[in-house]
Amino acid sequence: MSLLHDFLLREEGTHRYEDHRAWMNAPQALHLHDDVVQYLNDTLLWIPALNPATRKCPMEPVQGLCHYGPTIINRSGGRIAAQIFQHWADLFACGPEQMVLTGGWCTEPDGRQHYNKLEVQRDPLVSTLRTLATWARQAEAGSHFIYHWGI
Repeated sequence: MSLLHDFLLREEGTHRYEDHRAWMNAPQALHLHDDVVQYLNDTLLWIPALNPATRKCPMEPVQGLCHYGPTIINRSGGRIAAQIFQHWADLFACGPEQMVLTGGWCTEPDGRQHYNKLEVQRDPLVSTLRTLATWARQAEAGSHFIYHWGI
């Protein structure tokens, strides 16, 4: 199983939210590693979104990204998503070229416990977050939506 979250920009009215399976593993997708998504998750939970995998009509609203499945960020969550992605990009741009972030709590087989250390290259991460912010502004305008597929 891939530990990447994929993001795609799609045009409103041209692509149906329910066609999410057609976009799995799209080569043109932006990727964020699950460790980074987990690091950002407290703030990603503030984004109003939709879950296209439910059979409910209208589609089920959710808060944040569906970790193991699809999520749609459209006009309703575009403004908040744009702000969150842009602010994270601006914050990480202040960091060193090779950033070390505090990851999740883990227990080793010998019983030792510690926080994982996430090593992340600054520039690719900042670039991806800035692109997501730009896409979210397009979603806010109503012309596009962001399709997310979890791990």
